[in-house]
Amino acid sequence: MAQLSKEYLAGRRRRMTTALIVVCALALVAIIVLFLTREKPPEKATPYTADVYDPYSFAPNDPDAPSIFDDPDYLSLDRSLHVNNGIEEYTLTDASSDLADGETAFFVRYFDALSHGASELYDSMFTNAYYEKYLAQTDFSEQRVYDIHLTRLSDSGSGQSAYFLVEYKIARNNGSFRRDIASDASRPVVFEIVSSGGEYKINDVHYITSE
Repeated sequence: MAQLSKEYLAGRRRRMTTALIVVCALALVAIIVLFLTREKPPEKATPYTADVYDPYSFAPNDPDAPSIFDDPDYLSLDRSLHVNNGIEEYTLTDASSDLADGETAFFVRYFDALSHGASELYDSMFTNAYYEKYLAQTDFSEQRVYDIHLTRLSDSGSGQSAYFLVEYKIARNNGSFRRDIASDASRPVVFEIVSSGGEYKINDVHYITSE
């Protein structure tokens, strides 16, 4: 009987050990399945995510490249800001840009940051809410922006936000800022501009859609 009890206990321990191993294995599988199938937060990207052109066809940013402001071909292009605010249309050149105010002055600074490759200044022109959706767009070269058109679409009615249709081209686009357009091509985008305490920032950027 004693021998039988020992064999019974040993068998029982083996069964319990096997059952414990099976339970642990099933729990591990359940954890892995839960991890793989759980809803993941969307990966951030820049707002210019349209996969139209092969990104590998563009040259990387070269900080040692000659300044675009020494390029007579670029300087001969129309680099003015053409503004339509719904009431009037006018054009701002380098000589008259100091006359801009409000949201127009903001866009003068925006395109100045682009043309000078001032990525830190550029990234400071967006709200915290913007960065909850998109990545900062750092380390881009001087952009040969031209043929710039700014059209005010509407505002929120509260005076705190407004929407603008923004169109421009980039000569000799190297893709360090936008890879969704080819050189000398334009793809209109809508900017949501918010203001607080007299300071303007970009809250959202999105493409024009047919929906």
